[in-house]
Amino acid sequence: MEWFSWAVALILLISSVVSPWIVNRENNKHQLSLKKLDMYEQEKRKFLEDFIKSATNLHLNNTIGAIDKFNYSVNCLYIYFKDIPQNITTLQENYNNPNFFNELTNIVQALSEQIAKE
Repeated sequence: MEWFSWAVALILLISSVVSPWIVNRENNKHQLSLKKLDMYEQEKRKFLEDFIKSATNLHLNNTIGAIDKFNYSVNCLYIYFKDIPQNITTLQENYNNPNFFNELTNIVQALSEQIAKE
C-alpha cells in the first residue's frame, strides 16, 4: 500500500509542475492572437486615414505625385478591406466634381463599418 501513496505523491508533483506551464502557454497563445487582431485593426485605420489624405490631396492638386499616392492608397485598401465600394475607382476621375467630398464621405462610411470598434 505504501507504493500507492508514493505513486499518488509523484502524480501530484508532476501535475503541480506541468499544469501551470500548460496554462501559461495557452494563455500566451490567446494573448498573441488578440494582439495580432488589434494590430490588424490599427493598420486598417491607418490605411483608411492615408486614403482620406491622398484623396483630399488629389482634389486640391491633380499632379502625377498626387495621382500615384491616391492609387497606392486605394490598392492598400484592397489588402485590408473585404467590400470596397465600386465608386472608389471613379473618384479619381471626378476630382473636380462638386460632389467629390460627398462621394468620399460615402466611401469612408462604408469602409469604416468594416473596422472593429473598440
